[in-house]
Amino acid sequence: MYTPVLSSFNGWDSHPEEIEQSSFVRCSIERVIERNEFTAWLCIKILDVWMMKDYNERFPERDGSTGYLEGFEMFGDPYIFNYRNWLFISAGAQGDLGEWGLVKQLNSQYHMLVYGDWGFHKNNAYGGSILLPKDRIDGWIKQAMENNRYETIE
Repeated sequence: MYTPVLSSFNGWDSHPEEIEQSSFVRCSIERVIERNEFTAWLCIKILDVWMMKDYNERFPERDGSTGYLEGFEMFGDPYIFNYRNWLFISAGAQGDLGEWGLVKQLNSQYHMLVYGDWGFHKNNAYGGSILLPKDRIDGWIKQAMENNRYETIE
């Protein structure tokens, strides 16, 4: 997953203007330039770049009424950041593990285009087009507003 420099350091919640510049990049390793016990510098070849903002057009829409939102609820009330037609939803356990979703609002519907989870030994991101239940997301938004866990970023 590629995110521009500012959101790479501080997240989309701090730099939402970079959401539409973010993508998944498929690449292959051409050669190892340098390596040591902890890091490696690689020369790569970029094979494909898929912009996240287009996932609702690239992938077939899937029903998200079950199996996608339960993990967020396991951590309690999610934080929701709103920027234009985007929602960044995040829920976790004191930063040690959690889940996040990047949701695009289209025609009064919510499409989760990227889902991620993190933990002690993982940091994953998945792309697709998951149509989320409107009433459930609207409920989360209402609850987040009531609990000061909702922020609109201009």
